[in-house]
Amino acid sequence: MIEPTSHKPQGSAVRESADESADPLKLSPSRAPFYKREGFVVAVFTFLLTTIVFIPILKNGFPSGVDSDRHFQWITQFSEALKEPGVWYPRWLGSANNQLGSPVMLYYPPLSFYVAALFERLTGDAQKALVWSCFAALMLSGLTLYRLSREFFSPPLSLFAAALYMLAPYHLLDLYHGGAVPEFWSFVWLPLVLHAVQQVAVKPNRKTILYLAISYTLLLLTHIPISFVLSLVLPIYILLLTRRFTALWKIAAGLVLGLSLSAFFLLPVVFEREAVRMNALLRLEYDQYFVLQRTRLARKIPLFTDDLAYYEGHAGDLKAPSFRYLIKNEQAALGLPLLVVIGALLLFVNRKYWREHLAQKRFVIAIWIITALTLLMASKSSLFIWKGFSLLTFLQFPWRWLALTTVGGSLVSAAVLAMSLRAKRWRILYASLLALVVFVNLTLSFFLVLRAPFEDGDFNTTLKRREAPEYRTIWWDSQLHEDEELPPYQIKSGEAEVQVSDGAGSHQTYVMTARSASVVDINALYFPGWAVRVDGRPTAIAPSAEGYIEFNVEIGEHRVTADFEDTRPRLVGKIISILSLLLVAVWSFFAYRKKA
Repeated sequence: MIEPTSHKPQGSAVRESADESADPLKLSPSRAPFYKREGFVVAVFTFLLTTIVFIPILKNGFPSGVDSDRHFQWITQFSEALKEPGVWYPRWLGSANNQLGSPVMLYYPPLSFYVAALFERLTGDAQKALVWSCFAALMLSGLTLYRLSREFFSPPLSLFAAALYMLAPYHLLDLYHGGAVPEFWSFVWLPLVLHAVQQVAVKPNRKTILYLAISYTLLLLTHIPISFVLSLVLPIYILLLTRRFTALWKIAAGLVLGLSLSAFFLLPVVFEREAVRMNALLRLEYDQYFVLQRTRLARKIPLFTDDLAYYEGHAGDLKAPSFRYLIKNEQAALGLPLLVVIGALLLFVNRKYWREHLAQKRFVIAIWIITALTLLMASKSSLFIWKGFSLLTFLQFPWRWLALTTVGGSLVSAAVLAMSLRAKRWRILYASLLALVVFVNLTLSFFLVLRAPFEDGDFNTTLKRREAPEYRTIWWDSQLHEDEELPPYQIKSGEAEVQVSDGAGSHQTYVMTARSASVVDINALYFPGWAVRVDGRPTAIAPSAEGYIEFNVEIGEHRVTADFEDTRPRLVGKIISILSLLLVAVWSFFAYRKKA
């Protein structure tokens, strides 16, 4: 188990500082400097490093990554939906699919979209919102990695780890070539969850449990695949840190509370996934997207080039753009096996030191194992595991495991540097090996940024585009009618006149005068949760042949409303989240009162 950190009197601060500089691995018990001078220095450092990384983006706009245009459209639509009266959590994006709407936000975590919507409100431009949202994410990722590293390493070593994390090839690939904004934001919360678990293992009290619950909630509300990856690895990480029953059940309590806080989002994902074509996620053959199986080709192709000519001759059954991004992930992973091997070698060579420093030993070994394991899961060597555990296929791309490899690799690098600094006989050799790994990874990151694609045409608010296949409703015929402006309604049979009061979004109002019994379609996609009321009375609805909302109107003049409301899973999820939030508030109150 991890032994609790002992706290010394303030008078020993000078001795602690001297000890820490003498031994780079020593844990400094005093936390006061972190929140004052140290915190300020770290914030300035991460801000300046983020600014340097973002120079091409600040100059050219947001990169034209694989998913940039998709997330640009979603952020634009999310911001528009958020401006509707009474809408605080847009589950329905009314302007998507050429105004037919989309339920994508029932299945995609909302946190990064709220951040981007805030920046869109401040700047008035969705592309600038992407830029500043990702700027904040990169800076915060450095801060959270520093916070985790600081538990075991000195400030300089922790800054070193934070810088490597911010500059890691896979991390920057998400930004400059992937355009995967929510996954990029997940890099902020991964170190926070690992740190929270470590804190509960050391001090299993109310405060640390709440810390774990909130950090896990933030990750769950940011990116589901990365949350899934971390959740699979957490049991191993936890058992490597502690096997005390008290700590284990309190860690479990924190994770369960995190799930409960996220229930308003998670329950609809679980119980309403049959209403969309979620199985479209499986259309990709995941075994084509393992890394470290085309290493020779990845070394031959110019690093991170966007020129399709280099890829078309080798793509095989894959489409050239998909193969291009696969090779870019291969190139981003080139330095990771070397880091894992060097880390293992130096841990073994310095095993005598680790026996004397149990807390550091458990953490560093746990991090190395997580790094090696996640790299293995991203490679084809783990294919038998993927075949035996079918849920893994919903990750789509095995390279997503590299997000956790990046966290672990940064911390392993800090441990290697610490061992290099304290070595007597082999210091130059250790430092040279580490310098080689750092040089390889920074070189990859340099070319990654240098050859980032920038195309203004990807960010067009007038572009009419179908929703991603996995988020299309099962009733829709997938016809977008992009060459015409669809009216808000259609009279399918009978005679009726319609006045549109509000024919868009999740709350629509019409006045209908029917001279005969009529069948009317509202040109919004049919989906569970839509409720149509005629003169205030609920009326039955059904999907039309095209997949729109269809209902009957009797003779006479009627006021018709259509509202996107909560289904049972959405309502139950909200109730669980509200009760969990109340529990957190009460728990926090008593924790603060006890401290006072």
